Amino acid sequence: MNDSKMKPNKTNIQRITQYMNADSLNQAFVMEAVSRYASSVIANKDDMIKLMADTFIEGKSWVSSAESWVATEETRFRNI
Repeated sequence: MNDSKMKPNKTNIQRITQYMNADSLNQAFVMEAVSRYASSVIANKDDMIKLMADTFIEGKSWVSSAESWVATEETRFRNI
């Protein structure tokens, strides 16, 4: 395969940005999806940590990211 004709892979940020910019409803969808997933991770944090025990991502760090997202969103809504 000729490498010069291959499209470069997009970063996650580029992919999400492209999706969110395609339609204003997409922005709401992404924000809601992340919020719901973060809440689910927090609600099941012990199980999540066990589930991720044999993966390359530490479960406690994953839960921490979810908690950070929820805290940031709660702060954002309090400041509106």
